[in-house]
Amino acid sequence: MSAPAPILTVSHLSASIAGQQVVEDVSFEVPATGITAVLGRNGVGKTSSIRGILGLIHRQGEVTLAGERIDGLPTHRIV
Repeated sequence: MSAPAPILTVSHLSASIAGQQVVEDVSFEVPATGITAVLGRNGVGKTSSIRGILGLIHRQGEVTLAGERIDGLPTHRIV
């Protein structure tokens, strides 16, 4: 039995706020089942990564949801 495809895939995400880079080259997958947590000390980019995935801040990289690229969509369509 093979594992299901990941529901979210983030590849080489970089994000910036007002020209200041806050996230650099983040890649991860979220499995379709189970629980996923984003952990780290203060200031390491957890919130900025989520904001980048959602398009709330300027970003580069590839984000796919259920196998479809969403990194070109506006935030309200992603949500």
